[in-house]
Amino acid sequence: DLDVLDQVAEETGGYSDIVKVQATGPWTLAGGLELRSGHTVLSDRGARRDLAQSLALGLQEHVQQVRRRLPGSRIVLQLDEPSLPTILAGHVPTPSGVGTVSAIEESIAESVLQDVLEISGADGTAIHCCSSDIPLALLGRSGVDAISLDASQLKTRHVDQIGELVEAGVSLWLGVVDYRATEHLKADEPIKAILRLWNQLGFPLGMLADVVVPCTACGLSGASPAAAKNALTVLSAVGQELLDPQSPNNRDD
Repeated sequence: DLDVLDQVAEETGGYSDIVKVQATGPWTLAGGLELRSGHTVLSDRGARRDLAQSLALGLQEHVQQVRRRLPGSRIVLQLDEPSLPTILAGHVPTPSGVGTVSAIEESIAESVLQDVLEISGADGTAIHCCSSDIPLALLGRSGVDAISLDASQLKTRHVDQIGELVEAGVSLWLGVVDYRATEHLKADEPIKAILRLWNQLGFPLGMLADVVVPCTACGLSGASPAAAKNALTVLSAVGQELLDPQSPNNRDD
């Protein structure tokens, strides 16, 4: 990543816009790494603590390295936590497959996320989780600036929680484009999905462009160059539509 940023700095003469750096979050990492015993780091309180501290300091160093290369940029850190709902529910299996690791209390999960985000020193922070069981309230309490989620996974029960997040100043990075289905996709369909949610929330349309950032549903990992280009083209069109005050979609009437 740093080699790429060196090239960006050289070719642009000093990039001065937003740069997003991305890493697996402390809980998903703890649920996926094993100790010598074969048990996950998640099952060992001390190992969990050490892993989170190590991750935080490593991210802090990485953010500093990025800032040195692109001093005029605003660095946003995104933590990916796809396993967090499973961890909170106590559904992570033990090595034998017979039992499960004890559920982590929300207050503990929140505290660890908050520490990692603060120690990183990033200018902005986001947490991504694409589960239908996304713990929105917990993520909001962690002090994160934005929450990235898959719009297709949202249920009626999420609407009030999302409304509270918006009122608290949290941005929504809404995954409304699936790169696997963008060959014939136009901006209209993602815009309708965004407006459908926004109408349920009941906020003025004038707030929409300041709160919602249209995104791919779950990143571009695995996408071919052509598929990635198609997805970004559609997202660009969606973004321009949301920013255009003259668009029929952006009128309160």
